[in-house]
Parts: sequence; C-alpha cells; structure tokens
Amino acid sequence: TNALKTCATWSTVVLEAGEYDLSCLTNAPMGENTSYQGRSLLSLTTGVTLKGNTGKPEDVVLKGCGKFRILQHANGCTIKDLTMTGGRAEEGSFPAGGAVFATGSAISITNCRFLFNFAAVGGGAVYSDNCVNCLFYGNQSGPSWNKGGGAGYLGTYDNCQFFCNTNLYEWAEGGALGYATKVSGCTVVSNFSGYCGGGLCNCKNVSDCTISYNAAVGTHNARGGGAYGCGVVTN
Repeated sequence: TNALKTCATWSTVVLEAGEYDLSCLTNAPMGENTSYQGRSLLSLTTGVTLKGNTGKPEDVVLKGCGKFRILQHANGCTIKDLTMTGGRAEEGSFPAGGAVFATGSAISITNCRFLFNFAAVGGGAVYSDNCVNCLFYGNQSGPSWNKGGGAGYLGTYDNCQFFCNTNLYEWAEGGALGYATKVSGCTVVSNFSGYCGGGLCNCKNVSDCTISYNAAVGTHNARGGGAYGCGVVTN
C-alpha cells in the first residue's frame, strides 16, 4: 500500500505472489470517501498499472475481508493478473462495484478473478470497467437498487466467464451483468436474478457467448432466464 500512496501517475506497481489482507486499512482507507460512492481500501491515480508478478491471477490475492470496496481508480488505469475477493460496497448513495469502482474512463482489467464480492447497488464485483479474460464467481448485488448485475454493471466484457453470480432481490435485473455496452465471447452459466435476465439484462452488442443454466426466479412475473432486453444477440 505504501507503493500505491507514493507512486506517480502513469507508473507501474508490481505485487509479488501472496495473499494481501487489506483489513488493516479499514481505519484509514486510501480511497476518497464521498457521500456518493463510499470508501475504498485502495486507490489508483491516473494511468497507474497494478499487476501481479507471475501472470497467474491465483498467485496474487487482494482480500477485502468483507469490510469496504477493495479499490477505486481513475483515468487510464490498468489492472492485471490479480484475484480480488471479499470486497464490500454498501456506503454512500451509490455503493456500486464491490471490488472495483471506476471513477474515470479508459480503464482496463485483464486476466483477473473476482470471487465473492458484494455491492448494495450495481455490480457486485465491478462498476463501469473494461474487462478482458476475467473470471467472476459468487459475486452478489442488491438490495438497494434493481439495475445492477450480480457481477458487473456497465462496462465491456470480452472472453470473460461468469458463474454463480446473483442479484436476487425484488425487481433485480441481471444475475451476471446489467447494462453492459459490449459482451463478446463470454461464458455465462448458473447465474440468477430476482426479476429479469438471469444471466444478462439490458446489455448491448452481445455476441459469440455461451449462455446456459441461468434463471430469473422472482415472484413479479420473472422473465428472461438467460438474457432479457439485450441487443444484437448472436452466437
């Protein structure tokens, strides 16, 4: 964390293999605490690259321990080869992205794993990010907002995998993804929502995806077990 505090914009921080318990930061999180997004344990400044040193995400694990969101980042940041687990966003008026919250644009997340993160609104794992070759497993969103996606809200997703993510609250939309602008070459299996789009809901430009064994299971005329309200769905 000291490296992140002192690094300049457009620099690179490389993490050695190991598990990083971030619960020690709960009394002094680095991320800006705003009434909108709430607190984050770590923060990346403009253009910073944060990556693991082995190229294998399972080797470098950031653990939020169910306290706060793991990190927020600004314009042009890159995150690579990491696992993030136990992030939790439930403060502020828009606590989205249990693991990662994008405060800027041109954000890239590559070859990462997101396991068992939670957000009270959209994106149990990530909010408004561009993800490539990432795994999302066991993430959850709700109950404060219905549009969210158990794994991700907004952003683009290429060659990603989504398993067992949930958004099961009343009127919940998108067990895996909600309102993504592109979903390409992804595997979306065994995700669940409480209203519509057990896998995907209101996502654009969906192509070359495997979508199976998802379900919308709510009591309010649930619809679209695999996908609902998505545009240009091709296989």
